[in-house]
Amino acid sequence: MRWSILTAALLLMVFSQPGHTQTTAPAGQVTLEGRFDWNGKNRSALSAVLTPSGEGKWTAVFSFNWRGKGQRWQGAFSGDPKNGEVSGTSGSGNRSWVFRGRSEKGVITCRHFETTRGNEQPTGSFTLTCQ
Repeated sequence: MRWSILTAALLLMVFSQPGHTQTTAPAGQVTLEGRFDWNGKNRSALSAVLTPSGEGKWTAVFSFNWRGKGQRWQGAFSGDPKNGEVSGTSGSGNRSWVFRGRSEKGVITCRHFETTRGNEQPTGSFTLTCQ
């Protein structure tokens, strides 16, 4: 009897872990790698780390080089990074951006727009792949 109670408790612990449930977004951080294009003039490597902050919501840290200087910008990401519509925000100092696009099979393609002056100004695109 004691053996079956211990076995049942162990099985309950194993199968109630987050990795054993189906969710629409991956549990834990997601790393993305790719490139961005700034109005066809400046192309650079771009990486991002997404950390879950709610259902379909993520905090984001974007890293890239701009004019030879390393940049780390904070932001927000909404949607499933593997499939579906995605959107978000990013910024640094007094500058801000929004982005919108789609993810398909872990490849995210978005257009980005500067919003510093209060209205959206097209600034380019980016493509990121889930690692």
